Amino acid sequence: MLGAGEGGGATIRESLSALDSWVHFTGLEEAEVIHCIEEQPLLSVPQELLAGKKILCHVCDDLSMLFEQACMIRGDRIGLWIPMSRMVERQLSLLKQQYAYVPYAVDTRAFTAECPVGQSDKSLREQFGIPKDCFVISNFMRDTCRADICSLKDQKGVEVFLEITRLLYRGGLPVHILLAGPRHHWLRSHLSENKIPFTFVGSEIGGDDDAVNLLEPAMINELYHSSDMYLITSRWEREPRAILEAALTRTPVVSTPVGLAPDVLETKSLFRAVDEGAALIKCHIRDRVLDQTLEPQFQRVMKQHIPSANIAKFASIYEQIDKVPAFVPRPLRTSTTVLSKPNRLMQWLRGNRPGTGLRIGFWHEFHKPPYGGGNQFMMALSNALKKLGVRIEVNRFSSSIHAHLCNSAWFAVDDFLTEAKISKVRMIHRVDGPIAIYRGTDWEVDNKIYDLNSRLASATVYQSGWCFTRLHELGFRPVSPVIIHNAVDSRIFHSKGRVPSFSKDRKVRLISTAWSDNPKKGGPFFKWLEGQLDWNRFEYTFVGRTKEQFEHIRHVQPQASRQLADILRKHDVYIMASQHEACSNALLEALSCGLPVLYFDDGANGELTQFGGLPFKTKEEAVSQLDRLIQNYEMFRECIHVQSIDEIARKYIELFKEVLDS
Repeated sequence: MLGAGEGGGATIRESLSALDSWVHFTGLEEAEVIHCIEEQPLLSVPQELLAGKKILCHVCDDLSMLFEQACMIRGDRIGLWIPMSRMVERQLSLLKQQYAYVPYAVDTRAFTAECPVGQSDKSLREQFGIPKDCFVISNFMRDTCRADICSLKDQKGVEVFLEITRLLYRGGLPVHILLAGPRHHWLRSHLSENKIPFTFVGSEIGGDDDAVNLLEPAMINELYHSSDMYLITSRWEREPRAILEAALTRTPVVSTPVGLAPDVLETKSLFRAVDEGAALIKCHIRDRVLDQTLEPQFQRVMKQHIPSANIAKFASIYEQIDKVPAFVPRPLRTSTTVLSKPNRLMQWLRGNRPGTGLRIGFWHEFHKPPYGGGNQFMMALSNALKKLGVRIEVNRFSSSIHAHLCNSAWFAVDDFLTEAKISKVRMIHRVDGPIAIYRGTDWEVDNKIYDLNSRLASATVYQSGWCFTRLHELGFRPVSPVIIHNAVDSRIFHSKGRVPSFSKDRKVRLISTAWSDNPKKGGPFFKWLEGQLDWNRFEYTFVGRTKEQFEHIRHVQPQASRQLADILRKHDVYIMASQHEACSNALLEALSCGLPVLYFDDGANGELTQFGGLPFKTKEEAVSQLDRLIQNYEMFRECIHVQSIDEIARKYIELFKEVLDS
């Protein structure tokens, strides 16, 4: 069993150990079946050691997050996926992957509905120094990274936690925050700065405090019984375990719909936007509306999420193990540039820049801005890779090039194919689309892209989880796919020096942008919205190309990047009405400049915006959602989160390395 450790690994191992008739634990070489708790240990094993073995692997993360790992180019090793949430089960079904659902389990011996013997909720609060007559909101998950305690864990959405609690506290509610466990440095600091009362159970040290502040399950159980509510604000999650633990201790939970939250929690316990989460907690403080969720949530855990409930599920898997295909190593696609592994690693590790020693062929038809978003991204990526030490050669072959990055079909494909017939290549293929859905034309371009992909790609980059799912729905099966979002040049698109400061005492400044005049970019919607807005309250600027003629909206022709960024920073709210966007650069530019977004709920728009704005599904809904966004403007602005182009460049470098090591 690979990756079996504490927590989930321990409960899974406990369940499997009960299957004496089917399971005997042995070493890797002797094993007929490899059962993995996590994918990373498996995908780092040389493929020759896995030949002929049946490989099972658990997955709880949203698949779009799982496939953001470069190592997933080897994901075809897995013969049977074991989803641990219904959301992932649905995703695997959609992708036509073989799977068997086994939910995450929790230890019922550690977490109990009754207080520990001799204790009460009141005595536990006194023990932990929690003031009387307050509403205690708890969180025990790490909010900063191990390598840098000043950097937030993007996954946990700790900014959202802060904004919700700040709104509640400023509203005069008697909230008190209970924090426990390692790496709460950021949240402790910001709660203090905002004068929000909190109790931290642990030792306050400046560095990594994992070794000091890790808590035993018995204490965590006591902390739940000291709480009025547990708040989860994660952007994505593997479980989270807190949902199961809180349900067993009958602690009300308010959570984003991540991981197994929709499987365990009542619908009224879930929220998708910052103000919605705050309103739900406020309602519970006033009317105890979540008390009625405690019994059904407790019963779901006892029925589905304990080790004994999973034994039968694992037994079913092993009874039918013959149906799981054995792994067959695939032939490697080699390059004309051959470096021994030690020499290659020495090149990569030389100096401080992660890309030092890599030489990449960059295939894209570059255009001087202003131009479309794909062109802007490829320019930004090229510059970021160079800054990290990668040598870029544009639209050419060379014996010194280690791998090629080809942008969809937007490059000299015939020239590339001609050279590829002579020299074997390692090609990373960045794809977009579906082109036909966006353009409303036939499938000629999409078919061209995937014909090229099947012939030459060593790995495929999807620009978003939506793109990944949509193309699989349509039957496209690219080679070794991973997901890497786009990003913008942070030297140009940033929020520093935004003017003017937002105020409800002046007109709210709206803005939309588009390079293409395709109606799917939102032109007809902007024209409709023009007739709905109160122009004593709003100003509106459109920058780019459109077929619409506006009366009140100021139309500015396409601008170069620096000029566009300056214009964006002078506005308050970005309105995004594009359809079928794989990963809109225009949307990322606006978010990076600090603008909350009102977006059409289609394509990858919500995936990119997350807590930094609000969706609308119909034209009529857009007007009310715009009012809601403005009412809580600062809250949405503080929750904007975008990946930097340097982060994205590092992901490409990791992918290059994985491809070269394959």
